[in-house]
Amino acid sequence: TTFENNPLSFDPEQLPYTALLEQNLESAHADKNIEVIPLAVPGYSTYQGLKLLENKIQSLRPDIVTILFGWNDTEMHSRADKEALPSDWLTYRSREFLSHSQALIRLSSWLRSKNVATSSPNPSTTSRVSKEDFVKNILDMTALARKYGAEVVVIAPVYMDSSSNRGAGLKISKYRSALKETAEHTYIPYLEVEELTEKGYPGNEKLFGEPIHPNYLGQKLLADRLSKFLDKERVIQ
Repeated sequence: TTFENNPLSFDPEQLPYTALLEQNLESAHADKNIEVIPLAVPGYSTYQGLKLLENKIQSLRPDIVTILFGWNDTEMHSRADKEALPSDWLTYRSREFLSHSQALIRLSSWLRSKNVATSSPNPSTTSRVSKEDFVKNILDMTALARKYGAEVVVIAPVYMDSSSNRGAGLKISKYRSALKETAEHTYIPYLEVEELTEKGYPGNEKLFGEPIHPNYLGQKLLADRLSKFLDKERVIQ
């Protein structure tokens, strides 16, 4: 796992939670052929994640879909994602191509920052995805996955604390609470790892590389809890 404050520091032995989850499940279910395919794209919101799932699910035909979003949706921009991001085929393909290269992602980010700096002021006035749309997008992802016969597990947004950025911490807490309430009312399996939320602060500092991203220890904790949750809920048959 790499972080913006130290992008060149990388230990290939420290795998992300998706790879660790695959190892855990292979060990627990030696009789099954298990493959965990991560579809995460840096910077994606639930709006973009829904579009991605719509594009990929028919070819992948997964047995289980896990859904984890949060911070990107709460970011403040001049326009909401559904207004700012076209969903036509060409634009989608160009963003997908960009997502496969960290160098291109950073170049695109730099070019956008230069453009903002030289353009007329356009203040950030709205969340990329509203709390209501955040929940709706995840419900739509759930419905889409189930349409193709997949089980679904929704994972609560992770965030280290409310002290480094109180406004952001309170906001993501509201998104998480709305998601949890909806998941419970609609009988969607919901996993919240409290140590990876503000509830675990300050003891959870060792689990994060920066407030919005768990480090290897946090990734391992998430993989272990998710493995146990899948077994407890009998998701893997």
